[in-house]
Amino acid sequence: MVTVAGDFNEWNPTARPLKRDAGGLWAVRIRLAPGSYQYKFVVNGERWEEDPLNLHRVMNEHGTHNSIRKVGAAPEDLVQST
Repeated sequence: MVTVAGDFNEWNPTARPLKRDAGGLWAVRIRLAPGSYQYKFVVNGERWEEDPLNLHRVMNEHGTHNSIRKVGAAPEDLVQST
């Protein structure tokens, strides 16, 4: 199981499960207000991973990086991982 946790859902590792599509990509559609959001993928409820398809990241307080997604005027964004 893969989920996405971030500052948009109080880093809840179970709140937003992703679904795997026919091409092998894991994806979820999340409605977000314009702004900048930090997130990570959570694999099997234990392993926190950066988004390998997103080079935008920032150092966090744990000495690792969080991925960053900037949302413009559109109210939704698609977060994907392989």
